[in-house]
Amino acid sequence: MAESGTVVLLSIADKGRSVSLLPGTHLAIIPKSTLVPRMTQANEKIHELAKTSGRMPSCINFISGPSNSADIELRLVVGVHGPVQVTYIIIEEA
Repeated sequence: MAESGTVVLLSIADKGRSVSLLPGTHLAIIPKSTLVPRMTQANEKIHELAKTSGRMPSCINFISGPSNSADIELRLVVGVHGPVQVTYIIIEEA
């Protein structure tokens, strides 16, 4: 999503979830044609995918940057549930 810099990853049978959660750095190569301005348009694309495939993805990850958690002893820890650094490369299709 262009407005927030969020990458949306869909997990299905042949694509696992941990690829976006375990690395310290997440590098996303994004085709320009898949960019949407806001959450509304992202939801529309996900809904359309579910209609055409006949099922919803098993997991939908919205990655906007490092997670923050202060659950243990109220100490702030960055990157607990995902990458600390996110880099996006937007490519033009031929």
